[in-house]
Amino acid sequence: MKPNLKLAPTPKNFQRDSDIALLSTQAELIKLMSKLSKFEKQKADNKLNSVQEMKVFKGIYRYHKLMGLKYWELTEDLEIYKYHFGETNTYLKISSELEIFLAEHQVHILDFFAWFESGGDK
Repeated sequence: MKPNLKLAPTPKNFQRDSDIALLSTQAELIKLMSKLSKFEKQKADNKLNSVQEMKVFKGIYRYHKLMGLKYWELTEDLEIYKYHFGETNTYLKISSELEIFLAEHQVHILDFFAWFESGGDK
């Protein structure tokens, strides 16, 4: 009888592939942070002109959540990476940048987790 399950072969450059995956997730987080910054700048400009656009508030709300999810994904990926490869230079670099990110955006991340634990949007 032939077994139904087989182990997937390990890629030749498993660590390099993992490095690329971590860096791409980090780049996505930076991209989301940039979009959020644009919406917050637009909100500040609108406030000076006594204008309130719903599109801006929805964008801020959306990108807070997306940024929180991406932060969570990167944190989990870093834990898995550390388990497999230890504290390499890539791990140390990305984790220190993530700590700086958390320090700068702690309020947004804590808001995300509070939103998530409350069951999300209702």
